[in-house]
Amino acid sequence: MRDRSPMWCAATRRALVSLALLASTTAMSDTPAATMNVTPVAAVRLSCRASVPPTLRGTQPAVLTLLLHNEGRLPLYVLRRNTPLEGWLADSLTVTRDGEPVPYTGAMAKRMPPQAAEYLALKPGHRYRYRTRLAPAYEVGLAGRYQLQWRGELMDVRVAERPQLGHELHALTVACPTVEFVRTR
Repeated sequence: MRDRSPMWCAATRRALVSLALLASTTAMSDTPAATMNVTPVAAVRLSCRASVPPTLRGTQPAVLTLLLHNEGRLPLYVLRRNTPLEGWLADSLTVTRDGEPVPYTGAMAKRMPPQAAEYLALKPGHRYRYRTRLAPAYEVGLAGRYQLQWRGELMDVRVAERPQLGHELHALTVACPTVEFVRTR
């Protein structure tokens, strides 16, 4: 039989009220829901930088370099799926040439739930640099002024906990600056 003494009831009520206040404060905070996780988390501190050589001549390949930096104090596990970090299996960039949209021409993949091997592990303070050619996915071989931006949409970011099959996904959008380059003839 449970203890139903007045002291137990008061302690239980205080604990429940504290939990309710914590839940409502978290729900109403300015922190986007995408940065909240099952693990007690401060905000995810993940930054992005993108680059392409500013001038490309003739048939010189357009190579995008993405740099992700975990600026936080906890390890992050970032799902690479549908990002340039896994190659071109989904449209994840906004690309224009002389102000006109450049369509995505790469592969589109429909897949099963993510596996642990699809995650990038970023220790606190560590950076991850990834380079990929744009040409298989976007027609960037014509002369003109190009602008491109990785939309920064991450399907799942885990904080201090390794990914497991069947877990709820925690989406996050990382701001990544627009990159400009010129393709000459």
